[in-house]
Amino acid sequence: MGREIKFRGKRFNKDEWVYGGYFWEDNCGHNEDITCHFIVNESTESIEVKPETVGQYTGLMDKNSNEIYENDIIEIKIYDWSLKDKVIASGEATVEFQEGCFGIKWGYDKEFTPLRSFFTNTVTFEVIVMPKTDALMRELQIKQWA
Repeated sequence: MGREIKFRGKRFNKDEWVYGGYFWEDNCGHNEDITCHFIVNESTESIEVKPETVGQYTGLMDKNSNEIYENDIIEIKIYDWSLKDKVIASGEATVEFQEGCFGIKWGYDKEFTPLRSFFTNTVTFEVIVMPKTDALMRELQIKQWA
């Protein structure tokens, strides 16, 4: 199997992304009722991360060569292949894992659509906001300007 399996999460005590393997531990050291979540980096160091920020790498990249992770909010643009640079549909969606694959709920009916089904030369993706914590900050910023 040639797929790279890795995860990303924000450090528990810092606003910094870490990448690598993922595991969790029940009844961890600082509180017996809590489950702690960890990313194991390239140096095999286990770093505690905020569970709401953990996402798995989809194996796909956006148009700017950024890795796309579960819970990223991406912008989708679908172009008319016969008319250069004419966008015929666009929108934003959160990357989810369902039905054994990564995809988005997008379009009129918001049905789950696997990401791989979008990959043609007429569709582009761009990661515009990383996981939920960043999305919440972005939403708050939008409300402040309204």
